[in-house]
Amino acid sequence: MSRLRNPTGQGDEHSDLELEREALRRQRLEASRELETLKLTLAERVADVQARERELEQTLARVERREQEQEATGSRKQRLEAVRIELDRLWDLLRQRRSLEEFGLNPDGASERDADTVEGYEQ
Repeated sequence: MSRLRNPTGQGDEHSDLELEREALRRQRLEASRELETLKLTLAERVADVQARERELEQTLARVERREQEQEATGSRKQRLEAVRIELDRLWDLLRQRRSLEEFGLNPDGASERDADTVEGYEQ
């Protein structure tokens, strides 16, 4: 069957407009799909970045805890060393008092020695 043409040519214009409209609808639909894909991709990237941020925050928290523990350990070691030195000084005083007493001298004549002196003794 042959299509009847409008002698004025308006039928062809109408047909061309419909074709253009259809092409535009398809382009809009395709653009809309692309936009949705981009939105999903962007949402996935945001989720990935947020997950990485959480991982980094957790790692930072672990590092900070370790640093605090090390500082506390260092502080405990310093206190322990100070106590050990004080104990050495007191043992030295006790030995002095016993020695003086052993030789019939007044143990009150013993005196505490400074840490450098006591720590310099060989065991």
